[in-house]
Amino acid sequence: MAVTANAIVVVQPPAGAVPGVVSAYSADFSGGEDLIAAVALKSHYIKRLIIQCASAITVDIGAGQGTDVTTIYLGPIPFSASGPAFEVDFGDKGMQISEGVAFSIDASGAGAVAVYAEYVTY
Repeated sequence: MAVTANAIVVVQPPAGAVPGVVSAYSADFSGGEDLIAAVALKSHYIKRLIIQCASAITVDIGAGQGTDVTTIYLGPIPFSASGPAFEVDFGDKGMQISEGVAFSIDASGAGAVAVYAEYVTY
């Protein structure tokens, strides 16, 4: 079976990065949504990510979005109706979102999804 490599980059964020938090919910993330808007000439570094879902769908996390996530960093992450959660903590490092691009989410279909992310921007 073929393996698809995601484009994730985990690095130490630069000193002086500005911290932030996002907490979002949707009954339908299909079609792609920005969780953190793009900032010109800056990158977001996701330090901690928690996704809760109680629907049998998959979720992609990454950079940019049109009708879906442009570049997938994590996913597809499978969920079921029994409501498991997905959590990743990068410690003192962060998942780097490409410079000038939004941090985005996309789901394979309608379903209740809650997302919490701690990040820094530089």
